[in-house]
Amino acid sequence: MHAEITHKIPQGKLVRISLDYDTTILQNIKICGDFFIHPEETIEEMELALNHLPVEAGEVRIKHLLDLAVEKKHAQLIGIDTQSVAKLIHEAILQ
Repeated sequence: MHAEITHKIPQGKLVRISLDYDTTILQNIKICGDFFIHPEETIEEMELALNHLPVEAGEVRIKHLLDLAVEKKHAQLIGIDTQSVAKLIHEAILQ
């Protein structure tokens, strides 16, 4: 299945999540929008961290994995936060 969701984060930027999933795992996750992340390759780390995650993992687990990816790169997120991204990914799955 394929899911997409677009949302403007309060006091933030527009975020678009696109992902594929079957009945058990997430695949092909893409996070994009008009926000900034430095270093830029952090976005790829965030997407890879969620690949093959069980669909039922939930928002807390998604946020934890996003936080680990951000910490690994010592990244700065401008206009988004991992909590908002995790919530959007979870909402996309539930659509």
